[in-house]
Amino acid sequence: TAVAMKPKPTPLGVGCYHIQGINDFGRYAEIKLKAPEDYRPLLGELVEKGVDVTRFELMEPTLHEIFVQSVEAHGGSGQDAE
Repeated sequence: TAVAMKPKPTPLGVGCYHIQGINDFGRYAEIKLKAPEDYRPLLGELVEKGVDVTRFELMEPTLHEIFVQSVEAHGGSGQDAE
């Protein structure tokens, strides 16, 4: 899955049931899926809607993203304490 922060609705015109968030960089977008196995229905829906998909890549979260998610899940803010 890819990292994304943009809230729904999606600018791609696809069902939000697959998508947790989108980071839209203009020329490309990173989409964070609710579940990794959702990539197939999402890709199928993008193609069906006529979205020009020139590259589709599955990505694992970075160590930084995993760390931030872990800290936030345990009630932290992810920022350094002073």
